[in-house]
Amino acid sequence: MTKRDAHGLEISAEDDASLAAIDAFSNELLAMGTNADRILEAAETHPECSLVQTYAALFLLYGTTKASREAALPLLEQAEKTAGLPREKAWVEATKSWVLGDYETTMDRCEAITQQWPRDLVAAKVAEFHYYLTGQYWQASRFLTHMERINEANANAPHFLSMHAFALELSGRTQQSHALAERAIAAEPHNPWAHHAIAHLYTRRANPDKGVAVVKGYADTWQGAGTSIRSHNFWHLAVLYLDQLEVDEALALHQDEVFEHDQELAGIQLDAISLLWRIEMAGQRQEALWDRVADATIALAGDFPMPYAAAHHAFLFARTGRKDALLATLDAAERATHTPLPARRAVWTKGGLDLVRGCAAYGAGDTKRAVQSLAPHIERVGASGGSDAQIDLFHQAHFRSLLESGEKTRAASWLERRTDGRAKTALEEHWASQL
Repeated sequence: MTKRDAHGLEISAEDDASLAAIDAFSNELLAMGTNADRILEAAETHPECSLVQTYAALFLLYGTTKASREAALPLLEQAEKTAGLPREKAWVEATKSWVLGDYETTMDRCEAITQQWPRDLVAAKVAEFHYYLTGQYWQASRFLTHMERINEANANAPHFLSMHAFALELSGRTQQSHALAERAIAAEPHNPWAHHAIAHLYTRRANPDKGVAVVKGYADTWQGAGTSIRSHNFWHLAVLYLDQLEVDEALALHQDEVFEHDQELAGIQLDAISLLWRIEMAGQRQEALWDRVADATIALAGDFPMPYAAAHHAFLFARTGRKDALLATLDAAERATHTPLPARRAVWTKGGLDLVRGCAAYGAGDTKRAVQSLAPHIERVGASGGSDAQIDLFHQAHFRSLLESGEKTRAASWLERRTDGRAKTALEEHWASQL
């Protein structure tokens, strides 16, 4: 029996309950809500519905760990058995490539789904996550092309507008991005991904004073959002505070919001590491907090999806003296350079492994070795994964390595290129005073 979901897309469903589960998951994923995990219960009660099984696998795969991939496999196998419609079969193939860690093929297949079914916003959202895994800043043009292609079919959908606004920001089209994000918020005020795009805009514009006021104004609406986006948006607010050199405010957000809930989630761990690292580069060391983050993260030593994550782990374990965890991280990064997936192998061999090694060296206090590893590849660090705001961590680490190893002329040149004639933020003024 076929039915149509809330986007008008045809699905195989024996009853209205499986259809309701599909619509609920789609809405929760796009809205970044708190109940996306209910698709797992639906998968148990609706083994006959291919898309329910696939969506349950997708939910698990967002965990980005070996355990999440293993848990997704039986769901995907069941989805394949019952897939009948062309879109259901296309979804099985796209999800297979994610399980295999073939992010480039997953992007291709998600884009192929929206090519044929432009209102499939779950495919657009999964593609967006894979732009993150392969570098959202690096993939900005591809991301924006995708959003513009499906814009006509989704122009009034607020959660699509949020994705489109983010793609515009990553592409440097800030005025259009801001207008679209505000339009998304007007249509749906509880829209954490649109708030996320706004935070990116104020960081890009180096306007933290206004950014803090605006982004902080959205914070009350994040209480109903999923833990990951709630934590991440507070991370963005903390970064804006750091740009103002308001270190205590950033530290309070780290303790109370960024790393307060679901500390076992890989994405929350990465934001906690990144923020604490930035706080340290702004001049305030936090030994006890480093140990707390390391204790939560150590279970994932050697388990990461891309160099961006591995580099965070390498710095953390070097910084806290977790030698076995550091060795596991470096060994796994070395093995990744031999993956049979050509595009993934290139990411690791053309800078990814050196990024991990450089961050480990910086965490160990060996700033000269950090410079040697980071400098040759810093201009393509975006391919390691993450957004423009996220990879700025590595640019800052490169600058601090130059500064702390005595290469002040190169450090000054970096800071001059960074500001490019604009007024410096308070953090940049602080750095300039050390040159």
